Amino acid sequence: MKKLQLLLLVAFFTIICSAPAFAGTAGQIIFGVDQHGGFHLEAYDLDNPTASPKFIGNIPTEVENLTGVGGGIFYGIQSNGGTNCLYEFKVGGSYSDGYTMSEKLISDAIGHSNIDSMDWDGTNLYAISNNSVTGNATTLFKLGLDGSVVGTDINLDSSDGFNTLKNDKFEGMAYNTADGHFYLSYTHKYETVNGVIQKDFNNKPIWSEKSDLFKMDSSGNLTLLGIMGYAQVEALTFIDGALYGVSDGTDNLFEINFNVDGNFTGTGDGSTWKHDIEGMAVGSTVPIPGAVWLLGSGLMGLVGFKRRKKS
Repeated sequence: MKKLQLLLLVAFFTIICSAPAFAGTAGQIIFGVDQHGGFHLEAYDLDNPTASPKFIGNIPTEVENLTGVGGGIFYGIQSNGGTNCLYEFKVGGSYSDGYTMSEKLISDAIGHSNIDSMDWDGTNLYAISNNSVTGNATTLFKLGLDGSVVGTDINLDSSDGFNTLKNDKFEGMAYNTADGHFYLSYTHKYETVNGVIQKDFNNKPIWSEKSDLFKMDSSGNLTLLGIMGYAQVEALTFIDGALYGVSDGTDNLFEINFNVDGNFTGTGDGSTWKHDIEGMAVGSTVPIPGAVWLLGSGLMGLVGFKRRKKS
């Protein structure tokens, strides 16, 4: 009988560890990297914008991007000076019951820096190195989920005559499965006219109040779609086919609007996330189904009953 009890317990914990992910409220809960008071992951309820975001767990400093690949798995690249690492974060639980998170270092040899944006096309991770900040080229590169380099880097400064300005950078990236393109937010630190930084009457640079929206194919070809009505848009993500952005300038989460022909028409009203969001993504977590817990309770009760009967 002891052997039978042991086998039943082993089976129970095996079921828990291998319990499949299910969507739950996927498409309504957004996961974000918040750097307010230290870098951490948090969850935001799109259907209840007045509720405070739920803390999930602390993550390494300067992870300023996030992408979800399903099954509660998220990836982020740390770009902290000479340390450029790819991390995997596994999130379990739910918005209502609370979350758990584990962290795994995938690679500590990402050969790029100033990485603010990243997303997944279903096969590879695409990321942009904003090296224009240091006077070098802005580069698109690809990684496998194991951190391995895929293909050849692409110089975005030579794409369709586009040239990045120092202090300006791509900070949000979202892959659209419907058209196979990436959508990018391009932030301006200062107001410029024909590439010249504008200054106020005290001869100080004027901070920009706008971010551009670009469309990009997998070869790095860029198309300017328009100017978003929010400053410092540092994260983008698609939710049920709709594109959302979050502004570091106003802490607003807002929907980006397109017409039936797919042309950018502007942005909608925003709700306040309240925090400094550097990257965001949607993705299902891995809660433990109630039926599994019920089975476990029954097994534990059986073990206790047998012990009492024996005594």
